Amino acid sequence: MRHMHEDAVKWYQCQKCPYKTRKAFNLQKHQPVHHKIQSIKWHECQNCSFKTKFKTVLNRHINADHPEKTTLKWYECKKCAFKSKYSGSLKSHTSVHHSDKKDVKWYECKLCSYRTIYATSLRNHNTAHHVDDKDIKWYECKTCQFKSKRKGVLKQHVETLHSNEANTKWHECSKCGFKTKYKSNLVVHINAHHLDAQDIKWHECEKCPYKAKLKSSLKSHVNVWHLDDENAKWHECELCPYKAKHKSSLKLHVNVRHLDEQNAKWYECEKCPYKAKRRALLNQHVNVHHLDKKDVKWYECKLCPFRTLYRTSLRNHNKARHLGNKDVKWYECEDCAYKCKRKSALKKHCSKCEFRTKRI
Repeated sequence: MRHMHEDAVKWYQCQKCPYKTRKAFNLQKHQPVHHKIQSIKWHECQNCSFKTKFKTVLNRHINADHPEKTTLKWYECKKCAFKSKYSGSLKSHTSVHHSDKKDVKWYECKLCSYRTIYATSLRNHNTAHHVDDKDIKWYECKTCQFKSKRKGVLKQHVETLHSNEANTKWHECSKCGFKTKYKSNLVVHINAHHLDAQDIKWHECEKCPYKAKLKSSLKSHVNVWHLDDENAKWHECELCPYKAKHKSSLKLHVNVRHLDEQNAKWYECEKCPYKAKRRALLNQHVNVHHLDKKDVKWYECKLCPFRTLYRTSLRNHNKARHLGNKDVKWYECEDCAYKCKRKSALKKHCSKCEFRTKRI
């Protein structure tokens, strides 16, 4: 059926919305969406308040959140140590990591040049960029003005900013004071900070000397440094055209640009009224203003005597003084021949560029 012409496919069409599917079973699963709440058959978790219209979703929930209550079936990769609770995750893993590039199945946007290896990423892209705001189903926070096009993003927002500390289930490290709301974060913490040297499994980059304790860190490194823009995985903002290769960069962007003063996450200085939306700015503030001179952390250049209190200043110094022209990423003006090594310098130039002024 995968290779049949679309006109030859038998489609099962919903009578109440545009939804259609090739499988009668899928249409049957879709129908409860249009039923009144009272008539829906809910599948309820016996271990918490979770409930869903679909039995498969309930099984997934139990496997993920209450593994001690069930015998987990793991889907294991035959070519590496990867394993997952979900067959779809194993399928994606195999496609990304163990298929020839020419055999990889790409999910391509029909409205622009975007393509991705992940079906969910394509769905999120379409929702973010090709659906009119009036047609979007927004998931809105009941406590503040935050809203999202994705249910998972709203759930994470509520857990992070509005969950009752007393009712929160914390996952605590047995070796230090670290605690987190997410079990996966605890696993990452232990792997990063509490494994003996001989027990550490290093994940090494095939293209440079970089290595990391976490597979996710290596994956992020490859995405940022070794994939071109077309093949990289981008994390896209739902509220503006911004996109980033780092998920953390997108989170920071949303916090800085799209959350108001009341709902933003602030990092506050313990010794003065200073606060910032970026942890790095708070650390920098403490380093400059509240540490004894002997305790100040200096960022020192490895190639010359230059040193500075600011990490960004060291990066800018290295770009300006120690990178060959062929290795530099140049930022170029669209209206004249000007180019520079710093994005901020280009922005400053563009605001005053005489050719841009004439064009406007």
